[in-house]
Amino acid sequence: MNKKILYSTLAALMIFPAIALAEETEEQKIKTLDEVVVTATRAPKDIKTIPGNVTVISAEEIADSGASSIVGVLEKQANIHIRTYSGNSSQAQIDLRGFGENGFGRTLVMVDGRRLNRLDMSSINWTQIPLDQIERIEVVRGSNSVLYGDAAVAGVIHIITKKGAVDPVISGGLQIGEDNFHDLSASVIGSSDKFSYSAHAADQQTDGWRDRTAFQSYGGGFQLGYDILNNLSISGGVSYNKTDFEMPGTLTSDELAQDRTQAQPFHTDDESENEYQKANFILESSLGNYGDVDVNFVYGNDEINSTMVSWWSFNESESELIGVQPKYVLNSDLGSFSNQLITGVDIYNQTFTVDRYSEAARQNKTYHTNIERDTVGWYVHDEISIGSNYILSGGLRIEKAETHGRSVNLGDSTVVFDDEKDHKGEPFELSATWLPKDNMKFYTRYSTVYRYPFIDEQASYYGFSSDTFYTDIEDEEGKSLDVGFEIYPAQNSSFGLNL
Repeated sequence: MNKKILYSTLAALMIFPAIALAEETEEQKIKTLDEVVVTATRAPKDIKTIPGNVTVISAEEIADSGASSIVGVLEKQANIHIRTYSGNSSQAQIDLRGFGENGFGRTLVMVDGRRLNRLDMSSINWTQIPLDQIERIEVVRGSNSVLYGDAAVAGVIHIITKKGAVDPVISGGLQIGEDNFHDLSASVIGSSDKFSYSAHAADQQTDGWRDRTAFQSYGGGFQLGYDILNNLSISGGVSYNKTDFEMPGTLTSDELAQDRTQAQPFHTDDESENEYQKANFILESSLGNYGDVDVNFVYGNDEINSTMVSWWSFNESESELIGVQPKYVLNSDLGSFSNQLITGVDIYNQTFTVDRYSEAARQNKTYHTNIERDTVGWYVHDEISIGSNYILSGGLRIEKAETHGRSVNLGDSTVVFDDEKDHKGEPFELSATWLPKDNMKFYTRYSTVYRYPFIDEQASYYGFSSDTFYTDIEDEEGKSLDVGFEIYPAQNSSFGLNL
């Protein structure tokens, strides 16, 4: 983040409030006044009491939207901008709060507490989560570096999937459209005594409205849960997705005027094949008056084969994430004040491997690069309610990330680079919320933020003589200030303003 731009923005907010008010007005629609949001504080909390702008998109709203992907749902929300270079939603890049180029690296996206953001400068695959499996989507605008660490600069998008239901439900759907588009899905969800389950399968395909934008995505998964005791439960699931798509390339303004559906002449053979495998296992325990403990074990593996004839680039890459996230939540009283303490540790091991070839047939491997990042972050957040009208909260995070990279030129067996770099994240935040009435809130929040470099920024590994590992690049840091209010005139509507 450019600090001069950030400081200038903060100064403008103080000197020209009228301009700032006109610059970012965020309206949101919420389902009920007692909506519970998990993302914002990593523990259940009323949406009205959160010091920030939060939108919850329910399963009903998703079904009514007519969208065929999460991208179609999100792009209708305020201050969320979507763009794609491949002509389909699988690799769409999200920009929350107008960060612009590489804005997707400043928005954290999660599914059931599992990070989807990649190490390299690539977007996530949005089609790996079928819409009919989503219970709700929580969009939290504003920094969340204390609770979530790297990438949570502009905000957090948390996708919560459906779990068990009292009565078994079997559902399916089929959408058909132009350009040979079809979207087929089927799912089952249910529970029996202490056991819950869900499973899904989906297939989506289109030839695309533009040349060289054919796309296919299919996959499935399941989740299981079991209540061992009244205060102890386990759950987990796995999913698989395969996505193949063509890449048409960019067009000049003259080419657009001539024929918007044409592909760039030199991109007639560019395409990509991607496979995604995800898994998580959660252990949850209630200790009564002594709080709640849960541990989330997460795993993710992405394999991407990219054939870019236009750039003479033929790569096979693999990205893997292994993590464990223990968390403790204590709700207690401090005298006459209610208090909530949240603390935990996020431990991740992420690896990125890329093999480069000299031709599309992949017979001659030219370079092998491996980059690994180990991250350990401890966080604590405390919130105290003073009566029923005032809430004060604050928190901090201490995190260290160790990145090691090694690249070898296989042609002459020379080591291109073998180096490492450490990064630290030490953000903090303070906030205050005033609830003058049940249907009204005013809030302010100040925090510091950070983002670790993409590995594409940390190292150059493109098969050039200038490839190197940049030990002098530091993590991105900044400051964030939010001031706003929201009013709920009726049960199913609200309006607000956020600076």
